[in-house]
Amino acid sequence: MAVLEPKDFLTLSISSFSLLVSLISFALIYRQRAIENRRAIRQSLTDAVNSLTEVSLAMAKLKIENPHAPPDVVSLRRTYNSSRRYLANHSELLMEQIPKLTTDIDHNVLAVAFDAIGDYERAGAHWNSCVEASPAGPLRAMNLRGLARFLFGQGKFDQGRGKFEESLRINLPDDDSSRGLRADTCAMWSAAERESGFTDEAERRRSQAIQEATRISHKRKQTDMLKYINDLSQ
Repeated sequence: MAVLEPKDFLTLSISSFSLLVSLISFALIYRQRAIENRRAIRQSLTDAVNSLTEVSLAMAKLKIENPHAPPDVVSLRRTYNSSRRYLANHSELLMEQIPKLTTDIDHNVLAVAFDAIGDYERAGAHWNSCVEASPAGPLRAMNLRGLARFLFGQGKFDQGRGKFEESLRINLPDDDSSRGLRADTCAMWSAAERESGFTDEAERRRSQAIQEATRISHKRKQTDMLKYINDLSQ
């Protein structure tokens, strides 16, 4: 068996070191490119969600300004719906590539969009993901009531009530912000019950909303909230 000379050990050491440096460099370059790729996808998702929001706002404005929907408005609505469907699908594909970088508001916008175009299964999935991705208690409370409203719209009244209850049970500081949030949630619950034909439960939740609103110490905010509750029940 051949005996390695000292110079052979030196050559082998240098080669091994060079290989190690190359592997480390490759790993760093790959990691940097992966980070840049995720950033690019996140930016694309942000742009798509913003565009989807703008289309939804334009659609809502069109409905308000043209309640009787003449033919040209109907055509424009179809165009908006096509854009909304495309943007929602595109956004969902982007989200699947960067699941750890998606936020509750991303899922919120997609849930509303899929609900609007009649894809209720995907809308429900995004509402649930929206709740799970909530970064703080107040946002989770708001996302839960959004899910509750969606469930009422699907005729799943008991499930919807459960989500409203879950929203109200979240432990929040006893301050004006939380009191206003709870009052708003109860008012939304009342509206959902009324729209679904449950007038007794609607009135009960309206009374609960008023009770929460009267606990707001800032008088102007209290007055505004009470007026909002009254307007919502008309």
